[in-house]
Amino acid sequence: MDEQEKAKIVVRALSDRNPRLNIKDGTSITMAWTQKWKEPWCDASPLKLHDDGFGPLWLFGEEYGPMMVIRAGSFEDAWGIMLDESNCIPLNEVPEAYGFSTQAELDAEVEKEAWPDLVDGYEYAPSGGFGESGIVSVSYNTWMHELKLEDLERHCIGIRVEVDE
Repeated sequence: MDEQEKAKIVVRALSDRNPRLNIKDGTSITMAWTQKWKEPWCDASPLKLHDDGFGPLWLFGEEYGPMMVIRAGSFEDAWGIMLDESNCIPLNEVPEAYGFSTQAELDAEVEKEAWPDLVDGYEYAPSGGFGESGIVSVSYNTWMHELKLEDLERHCIGIRVEVDE
């Protein structure tokens, strides 16, 4: 197989009625990018990328558009990967994540062995995320869905897939 064939995009639609993108076994996603504006003078911006090696593609974004392409076996796996790839809140914001104003209030609750839950807008990163707290702030504008052909055009997304050796 020559280099041109290796660099070929192997993403394809399964059918018109099910426009799900499918990556064949034995391939890896090596790059993902978006060009938010179609003007030729606009540069493409890289998207974060995580390839678990199997499963459908998922598109994660926030109010400003797509931020990450994830290949994972299920929505739950992709959501956990997104949380793990996110920056955690700083330690001084942890009381707010539990609905308290100060660390002293949170400590008093914990001393009573009343373990508070996180309030809406915060989630635990399954593997700790990036930061000390292990808690991620999730905006109400955060979204994730299975990547469809229409997303490629709507968000001007490009994906490069290579055949594994």
